[in-house]
Amino acid sequence: MKFQWTVSQLVTQGRSQRLLRRTWRNYIARKFGWAATRVREATAAAIVLQNSFRAYQLRQVYHRWCQECRETRAAIRLEALGRGYIARTLVVPKRRQQLREQHSANVVGCWYRSMKWRHMMSFLRRTNKATMIQAAFRAHVARTRFQACKNEWAREKATQTIQCAYRCCRARRRVAFKRWLRSQGPCMGCQEAVAEVFALAYSLELCNSCSNAMGQQIQDDEGDWDTMAIEVYRSRYRHATKIAATYRGYAQRQTETQGRRLFVAARTIQCAVRVFAAGKVLRALQIEYELKVQAAVAHMKHRRKVRAVIQIQSQYRRRRDLRVAVAKRLARAAAQRQQALT
Repeated sequence: MKFQWTVSQLVTQGRSQRLLRRTWRNYIARKFGWAATRVREATAAAIVLQNSFRAYQLRQVYHRWCQECRETRAAIRLEALGRGYIARTLVVPKRRQQLREQHSANVVGCWYRSMKWRHMMSFLRRTNKATMIQAAFRAHVARTRFQACKNEWAREKATQTIQCAYRCCRARRRVAFKRWLRSQGPCMGCQEAVAEVFALAYSLELCNSCSNAMGQQIQDDEGDWDTMAIEVYRSRYRHATKIAATYRGYAQRQTETQGRRLFVAARTIQCAVRVFAAGKVLRALQIEYELKVQAAVAHMKHRRKVRAVIQIQSQYRRRRDLRVAVAKRLARAAAQRQQALT
């Protein structure tokens, strides 16, 4: 109950306060109504005047802003036309000329590099073919010399075979003749003399008449000659023949080996000299090609640097001109605003 009473008291107080405020406002309005009306009318008139002046100022500012915008657009249009004319008459032809020169330089460089590559490949092919031809020629010369040596060896072997056959036939005939003579001798003394005469004829390679005459002289002057038995003579002659044949074969082999060594050494030296000369020529061509490529790359880098510098300078000039134009327009707008305010 106490809470309800408190709430009702608060509600009643609030209503009383509102009623008092409304009553006071009505009293003030009835008492000061005319003055308030005059003040309200004056305030409304002042507000209308202020709004009109502000609208006029806004219209003037808007007109000035529109005029500046029109002037700015006209200036931008004129600048665009000027830049377009300059670009069409100067920049674009120059850029096209640079692009044509660059394309032409690239085409010429490509053709030059391809020509140098073709020349180098042709030189390598010619060198390879020349090397193959030289190798084939040397192989042909070696085969020809080997065939000649083989034919010479065959001829020597055939000659030696014929000589051996001839010597064997002659030896057989001499032995047969000796046997016939020994069988025809009347006594042992005659047989010994005949054997000595046959040994002298066999060693001295004399004809039969000279051998018979020398044998007769030996028989007449038997005490002045030193004779040997036929078996000893044959043994010594056989050993001497083997030694002489062995020495001739050794000398021939040494001569052929020395000749082959000299030929192989000369061919090796010639091949080494040709390879060294070809290597020097190839290295010189490679160095020349590398120098030309480096020069072309350096020239291209220089042209790129120059083009980059020109682009940077042109961009800097355009930005500088834009800044100058913006500063001029801002200064002109500030001057016009100052003139309008004054």
